Amino acid sequence: MRGLAPLPELDEAFERDPHVALTVASALADATYRARMEALLDHDHGSVRAQAARALALMPDVCASALLGALTDSSTWVRAAAVHSLGRIGTPDALAALQRLALHEQNSVVRTALVDVLHPRGLWR
Repeated sequence: MRGLAPLPELDEAFERDPHVALTVASALADATYRARMEALLDHDHGSVRAQAARALALMPDVCASALLGALTDSSTWVRAAAVHSLGRIGTPDALAALQRLALHEQNSVVRTALVDVLHPRGLWR
């Protein structure tokens, strides 16, 4: 997919309201804003980090490595979003990371996400 010309209004929205910007950028599903979405995986607010993790899975040719760090986020919801996004990406490396996480993850929300992703593939232990 060809990248969009930068949209100044969307660039400003990333600064003012990351939630709105993520929604618009993921709806566009354009690599032009991928780096901005990846940067939001380090945002102060967990809800922004979780939304960024979900949005990245919708981007064409997204690299799973951008989401691997989110598997260790302090927020349950960020980890669960990363699990679903990595499952959607579905590369062997992404699925292997999810299997490793399944060995020690104790949080029920994240474990449920892991079952949702791994069990249909026959990868749940």
